[in-house]
Amino acid sequence: METNAGAGSGAERGVQAGLNACGDTRAGLVVFNRHDFARRMGHNRELCTRILNVFMQETPRQLGRLNQAVAAHDAPAAQYVAHSIKGAAANVSAEVVYQAAYDVETAARESALDEIRRKLVDLEWAFASFLEFISRDSL
Repeated sequence: METNAGAGSGAERGVQAGLNACGDTRAGLVVFNRHDFARRMGHNRELCTRILNVFMQETPRQLGRLNQAVAAHDAPAAQYVAHSIKGAAANVSAEVVYQAAYDVETAARESALDEIRRKLVDLEWAFASFLEFISRDSL
């Protein structure tokens, strides 16, 4: 998957840059597993860009819903949203986000609100790390 650094918006260039490297490792996971994601998308660069853009736009909304569920002490809703984030992260091979969402989902399944809050901070950090990695132009 070759990139054209001069084409597209800054966000699209950031996505393309992210497609060129796998990312920093965290506990054996990578922020973004480009090779796995490209394989899942049939090495279709346009599809990769589109899917990543949707993930980057929708995840903040999902994190907002997750924060609302936690604020309302609604563990089942938190579990549902965390599960959705986990699935989306798996689809784009955002391994650190996937693991963090899994941890929130597990805490929510056990209705452990304090643990959900702690794990939510980790999930927000993981997503911010993903965005930062994808947006680097120096890859």
